[in-house]
Amino acid sequence: MNVGYIAMLSDYLSRELNYETDLTYEFSARVGRDWTWDEFANRYVNVSEDLRGAITRNPRLRVLFLSGY
Repeated sequence: MNVGYIAMLSDYLSRELNYETDLTYEFSARVGRDWTWDEFANRYVNVSEDLRGAITRNPRLRVLFLSGY
């Protein structure tokens, strides 16, 4: 990811929105980089029970499902 974009976002959050934090911004290219698909190799991944449980615990939860090329 472009470092300039991160600097611009940080500047916008602090100057325009008055949001200050000591947290480091983690962009998506770094999030989950150590995660592996090995557990799901050669099989269908079914997360419907996990999703059902999450919606049961939080009825206000909304899910956006997108599919395509």
